Amino acid sequence: MSPKTLQAIFLRKGGEGSYTKVGNLIPSGLLPEDIAESDILVSYFRDPDEWLAVANSEVIFKNAYTDGAITRIKHSEIEMVRPLPFKVDLNINQELNNQLLFVKKKNGESFNIKVETGPARNGLYQMLYSLADQTKEKGEG
Repeated sequence: MSPKTLQAIFLRKGGEGSYTKVGNLIPSGLLPEDIAESDILVSYFRDPDEWLAVANSEVIFKNAYTDGAITRIKHSEIEMVRPLPFKVDLNINQELNNQLLFVKKKNGESFNIKVETGPARNGLYQMLYSLADQTKEKGEG
C-alpha cells in the first residue's frame, strides 16, 4: 500500500490530534538510526517513553507495554489489529476514548500499542487494519 494511501486512510477515517500528526513528531535520537525522518507517515509523540511512528514499511513504537524497549513490526507481518477492549457492546464514545490497539503478528506475537484517544486513534487503527487486510488479500506470510 502506498504511503499516500495510508496517510489518506488516516485522515479520512480519523485525523490528527494534539499528539498525533501526519509526518514526524518524534525528536531526533529516539528513532532507530536506519529510519529517516522522511520515512515517517504518521507519528504519535507523548513523551520519550511513549511514542509511535508508522513508517513506509514498518510500525515502530515504545510504551509502558514494551518495558521501555523500541518495538518494530514490518507492515507485512501484521495479521490482526483490534481496539482494546474487544467488547462489541461499546458505544462509539467509549470506543473513541480507548487508548490501546492490539496488534498480532503472523508468528503469534502480540502487542498493545498506546495511542492518542479520539479521532487520531481511529485513524491509526484504520491504517493498521488496512495493512493487515492487504496482507491477507495477498496471501503473504
